[in-house]
Amino acid sequence: MTEGAQNLAQQIQEQAVNSAKDYYGNALGQVKGQLESSRAELEGLLEQLPEGQEEARAQIQELIDSYESIENSLDEAAQNQGVEDTVSEALEQAQGAAGEAAQQAQDAAGDAAEQAQDAAGGAAQQAQDTAGQAVDQVGQAAEGLAPGTQMLGESTDEEGNTVQRTVDESGDIIATTLDEAGNLVDEDIVGNVTDLPTAEGYEEETNEEGQTTRVVEDESGSLIHLQIGEDGSILDLEIPDLGETVEEVTETVENTTEQVTGGGEGGGLDAVGQVADQAQGAVGQVADQAGQAAEGVQDTAGQAAGQAQEAAGGAAQQAQDTAGGAAQQAQDAAGGAAQQGQDAAGGGQEEPDATEAAKQKADELGVDLSQVEGSGAQGRITVKDVVSAANQG
Repeated sequence: MTEGAQNLAQQIQEQAVNSAKDYYGNALGQVKGQLESSRAELEGLLEQLPEGQEEARAQIQELIDSYESIENSLDEAAQNQGVEDTVSEALEQAQGAAGEAAQQAQDAAGDAAEQAQDAAGGAAQQAQDTAGQAVDQVGQAAEGLAPGTQMLGESTDEEGNTVQRTVDESGDIIATTLDEAGNLVDEDIVGNVTDLPTAEGYEEETNEEGQTTRVVEDESGSLIHLQIGEDGSILDLEIPDLGETVEEVTETVENTTEQVTGGGEGGGLDAVGQVADQAQGAVGQVADQAGQAAEGVQDTAGQAAGQAQEAAGGAAQQAQDTAGGAAQQAQDAAGGAAQQGQDAAGGGQEEPDATEAAKQKADELGVDLSQVEGSGAQGRITVKDVVSAANQG
């Protein structure tokens, strides 16, 4: 073999050995990095154990010490093979990669926690805003009721009409039927709160003065608090309003928000799913209440518009009739005047157009229906008109 060939073979051999040593050193460095990471985890576990558990602490410390023996053996092997530098570089790279991965994980966790807090805060604010709107809408709908009248509930009959159940100060329960445009179809007194059954879970109580306190439940599901005198008269009548429900919703929102933002590190992430469900449930409940309130407002607005239109039509008709009557009187100055007087007298004896419920309420309050101006279709007198007339008289 020539000298050139021998030199080439020598170079190839040296390159192969160097490559093997680099691979060997990198492998040792990676193994040392894994061992150091595992040993750090065991040391963290050891710190969490109470001082009283000496046996368990001793066993874990023995495992930690064994890691150190393995690392020493690796260092000795690296020194024997002359790859200490390669092992150190590989170990530094492994440690850097682990640190970078840990930082990325920590950053991702922080971003997720911040997003969860923002989402929960937005849901809480939305729930509070929706609740406030529901209260405002219910207050606006209540303005369309007769004085002293409270809403019990609404439903829809088979013909698609809206049926409102209300109760007045005397305890009468009034069912008012409105068409799709909000115009009055009919109304009737369907009972009295004193005849309703006691609500489940409540007991009737009577004080020394003979006054009885009861909580009854209407078929609409509303609870009514009654205080009844010894003679059977109603001394007090109250219906829990939406405010109590809104307070419960607001409290739920505050509690769920605190679960996300409070607690120890990582506690917010664990509670995100539960918070989202609770906030969504609160928003759904208040949204349902807001929808019902909005429907009531729309019905009331439609009824008011219909009443205004009917009143305008009635006024125009009255003006036209008055003008025609004046012309007829001018033409028939003699005999026509007497005949008109008889017609007017006969018309005054006609029974006013009023709903059956309005007639009952007029008898109850002592109101003369002939002196009441109706606000319903074609000037029909409603319970609201009777109550308003009684309050003005």
